[in-house]
Amino acid sequence: MDILKLKSYLRKGTVIFRFEKVDGTIREMNGTLSKEFIGDENLPKGDSIAPSRNDNILVVFDVDASGWRSCRIENIKEVFDIELNEWIEFINE
Repeated sequence: MDILKLKSYLRKGTVIFRFEKVDGTIREMNGTLSKEFIGDENLPKGDSIAPSRNDNILVVFDVDASGWRSCRIENIKEVFDIELNEWIEFINE
């Protein structure tokens, strides 16, 4: 899976993915870019649903923590594919 496909899935619903944090630990996040799961009270002001000024950073709404989070795209390791019911390696190209 690549970043374009991941962002497409995030805009449609929630996606579980794993990434490496700055301290080296692996974190699992249930994220989304779908207004349906974010709620009006948590939408950012302005035109963009995911405000990021850096193309190397993925900004998503963490459904479980009810807040905006970010991670470096290069640190994303795996994405869970619900249809296949398995983890898929993330390829940053």
